[in-house]
Amino acid sequence: MLKLRETRTRVIQFVLSLGVYFSAFAVTYALRNLFPHFQMTYFAQAIGFFLPFAWVYTFWHARHGGASMMATVILVVSLAALLQFFISYCRSLIAASAKQPLSVEVQEVTGITTGARGEDYPRVMQLLQLCPERPQDRGEVRAVKGYFQLLQLMRATLARPLPSLHDWTEFQLGQCTYFAAVALDRRIAFSREMLAAQLDDSL
Repeated sequence: MLKLRETRTRVIQFVLSLGVYFSAFAVTYALRNLFPHFQMTYFAQAIGFFLPFAWVYTFWHARHGGASMMATVILVVSLAALLQFFISYCRSLIAASAKQPLSVEVQEVTGITTGARGEDYPRVMQLLQLCPERPQDRGEVRAVKGYFQLLQLMRATLARPLPSLHDWTEFQLGQCTYFAAVALDRRIAFSREMLAAQLDDSL
């Protein structure tokens, strides 16, 4: 019975280590796209050593109940992969909004004519909250708001000693502000459509 339990634990750890291995490669690919100026050579080599290390660890420690360390590693890598998908989703939303021109009215209200800055984001969000919500963009606005807060944390910590990362963070903060301005433009148009529909119903 004890041997069967050890064998089952080893099989589970084998499968989980493969999942962590491929998830780490996905995270490496995402980091290369996010920070193309940074070298990921040593990180990639460390990933290459992870799989044999995990299998050796499985053989030596499975019988002593050593699954807690592997579970911790899996949790950390899973959270990193989830964060990577969240960042990719937010960046896709920002990239799509960057192609949308702002109306003259929104440019005058927000003061965004040539380029958006991260410092303007709170003011644009205040204007956005004054408009009726569009069901289509409610989740997107919240996601980008969380991404903006993550960028602020990165700017205050990791980006301080790294000029290239600081510049990239400032650019992304400005992109978040432009996304909020585009959302404001859409909500203004949505409000006008709602008002026009109410007037048509009243006639």
